[in-house]
Amino acid sequence: MLEILKELGYYLFNDVIRLEMFMNSIKKVVESFFEYGEQIVVGVSGGADSMVLLHALKSSNKNFNLIVAHLNHCLRGEESKRDEKFVYEFCLKNNIKFVCKREDILKKAQEEKISIEECGRKIRYKFFEEFLCTVATAHTLSDVCETFFLNILRGCALKGLLSIPQKRGKIIRPLLTFKRQDILDYCKENNLKFVEDSSNFKEIYLRNKLRLNVIPKLKEINENFENNLLKTLNIVKQDEDFLEDITKKEFEKAKVNFGLDVKYINSLHKSIKSRIIVKFLKYNNFSLTNDLVVKIFNLCSRGLGREQISKNIYIAIKRGILIVEEDFNFKPFKILLDGVEFFYKNLYFIICDIKKYEYFLNKTNYLFLFRFDYDKINGKVYLKSREEKDSLKLLNRPTKTLKALMQEKGMTKNKKNEVVLLEDSVGVFWAFGFGGNPRVFPDKNTKTLCLIFEKL
Repeated sequence: MLEILKELGYYLFNDVIRLEMFMNSIKKVVESFFEYGEQIVVGVSGGADSMVLLHALKSSNKNFNLIVAHLNHCLRGEESKRDEKFVYEFCLKNNIKFVCKREDILKKAQEEKISIEECGRKIRYKFFEEFLCTVATAHTLSDVCETFFLNILRGCALKGLLSIPQKRGKIIRPLLTFKRQDILDYCKENNLKFVEDSSNFKEIYLRNKLRLNVIPKLKEINENFENNLLKTLNIVKQDEDFLEDITKKEFEKAKVNFGLDVKYINSLHKSIKSRIIVKFLKYNNFSLTNDLVVKIFNLCSRGLGREQISKNIYIAIKRGILIVEEDFNFKPFKILLDGVEFFYKNLYFIICDIKKYEYFLNKTNYLFLFRFDYDKINGKVYLKSREEKDSLKLLNRPTKTLKALMQEKGMTKNKKNEVVLLEDSVGVFWAFGFGGNPRVFPDKNTKTLCLIFEKL
């Protein structure tokens, strides 16, 4: 306790601390995370930790606008209903807005084939995402210690050792420097009631096994165990922040077109290389696992090949670039561009007199892409998908196959299949994302234009 208060900057006289001084410190620490009058969503289960957090915010002089968010996991029958009622009645008595959500966690966990603990965590944070303002949760130093050992048992990187961060996005955890006993002392001093979750005393969950068996043994060995772990984690966080800063800079240097330069990644230290791969996976919305990171790390080391992520998603190396590929049935098409107006997905084609050019150029909600002299085309105009034989002449460049142009851009198969072309009897004269052939460019004699827009 003494160490915690010292780290928080409280002056102690003769190492004698009165209980009310400590209680006041919890309130001061909690309110220090928020601005005067700020709207705060407080995650409240009804347990001691969350009730202390709610009480500290409610009794603050900062006049916070509080909203209580309670998730009923529907796991403990009448006890779950009791918890919901307890929190609701507290909010009613104290004039606090109460929002409740009920989810059958057991059913959802079975459907997704994940543990009840993991499912509960996912649903809980999904619930918090529904709110636009800051969210405060009541994790304590005791939770940090338990999560630290949970992550070690499961296997984790340096970031995993940090356990629970004080801030992540809009989530803030003001009680992370306080132990569970500190919370119970606060409840006693303030005559604050709370409910007990009976499942916390059942050793069916790994976290409970650590809480009931491992942590107490460590405290027997060293009663300052939790405080000392907090000091260690503060040092680890400094190192993690430093490495993350380097990773961000190197990730930007490695970015090319639609992926990452594999040769550059391989030139970096293994630690930074692994972190860049993690960042690449997050950037592309993949679920992170240690096995996946190792697979992509080895793929980069080989410098070629691909790894299947799901049924039709791959991470591959093409022309030295690490990319995401998607295999799907590509259906070729060819449509006659007939009439004054024509729509294809988000593309808008319009044929107009050159005098109306300015009018159409300023059409709202459309991005101008290209224009060509409609009288310079040969025969009929078709909008079509790419074919192996297609080539295109661009301004100040020799004629190249579309395949070569796409390779220059490092395009994935998915991106390639999104490219549409305009073609007349002579050949392709425009490709989406590349430009057009100078043979159809307007000049001083142009009378009729074809304008191409993209809907924003």
